[in-house]
Amino acid sequence: MESTFKKPVLFFLACLVIASSTILLSRAWTSPCRVAANGYALSRSFVSSGNTTSSHDTGTEAPPQPSVCPTSTPRKHVLFVAKARTGSTFIGELFNQNPNVFYLFEPLRVVPDMVKMDAIPETYSGDMSAELLNSFYHCDFLTYYVYHIPRWYLAVSESNAMQKICKRYKRCTNVSISDLKEECLKYEVMVIKSIRVEDLNYLMPMLQQECFDFKVVLLARDPRAVASSRKYFKYRNRANETLYELGIAKPLNDTTTRLHPDNVHDYCKWLGRNLAVLRNAQSRARRRIVVLRYEDVVANVTQKALELYKIFGSRVTENVLKWIADNTHSDEHVERGSMATKRNSTSTALAWRSDLSMNDVKLVQSACNDVMQTLGYKLIKRESELINTSASLLNPLPLK
Repeated sequence: MESTFKKPVLFFLACLVIASSTILLSRAWTSPCRVAANGYALSRSFVSSGNTTSSHDTGTEAPPQPSVCPTSTPRKHVLFVAKARTGSTFIGELFNQNPNVFYLFEPLRVVPDMVKMDAIPETYSGDMSAELLNSFYHCDFLTYYVYHIPRWYLAVSESNAMQKICKRYKRCTNVSISDLKEECLKYEVMVIKSIRVEDLNYLMPMLQQECFDFKVVLLARDPRAVASSRKYFKYRNRANETLYELGIAKPLNDTTTRLHPDNVHDYCKWLGRNLAVLRNAQSRARRRIVVLRYEDVVANVTQKALELYKIFGSRVTENVLKWIADNTHSDEHVERGSMATKRNSTSTALAWRSDLSMNDVKLVQSACNDVMQTLGYKLIKRESELINTSASLLNPLPLK
């Protein structure tokens, strides 16, 4: 009888263990940002400040905790968040050219691949991106990412640090995960550039972590210039067509036009959404987010580079200054895939004013009115204002 009693008890305990494990796994899966990236243990403060529930939702801010940060100089981490055709590759070069910086070009490109392979559902892309960024900044690299590096040309060609590592190991395919981690840890500054961060809320855990030196640069560009750049990049042979005909912009009351995936409406919604995140962020996170206008950079690249390096607690090297001199005042235009390496930066910033018609400009302004005024971009009403390139269309940046 005793053995008969033990059997259902053991069966019940086994079922309980299985059920508990299932619940724990499902919780970890549904909120991957709260689980350590690659097994990396996150602090209690990191977890509690995630994007799903934060103290700024209630209008109160948690009291400051006593600092327990190490006294040694912390490693610095910088993330440039942008969208396509906003000048992010150009801005990234200001750090890629510094031999003391470990620079990664678009490492989140692997996330859409994961979605396509059904490794994760698309709804988890934001959490997955945050988890990967956290692991990258700790020099813990996803197996698929290391496999991906030599198979995507720009991952290496746009990162001087990766070129150096591949050369050291003879070829990129010889670089193992442990090799990459060892090389990455040698750098005191790590910079990542990405056009695949949709919502800054996903980065709040890293932004709130006291002892993690992390800053985010939200790069903005005049939506009129973005629309023009996308038109001439995507439709070089259809330059005579309007933004409306190409599906890049449409009137706000038009519900029938099929828009191109790179339409300006989505770009401005993205900007507005992330500016709202900045406004609502707690003070520590707010101090760590910098809004940068592309037009302010190209107006004086050297001065802006000095300012950015100062914000990040680092210094500009001769390599950076030489790159600026070689790449910002040339009329030569050399294409490297989708990346332009030689350009007159001021002329590039103003090109849209001769490339777009007044009707195109009105379409973009209609779609982006609020965000343009928030960022200090002047709206224009007549063609004389459009073609008069000596008149600036920039007000001082209201956000600091």
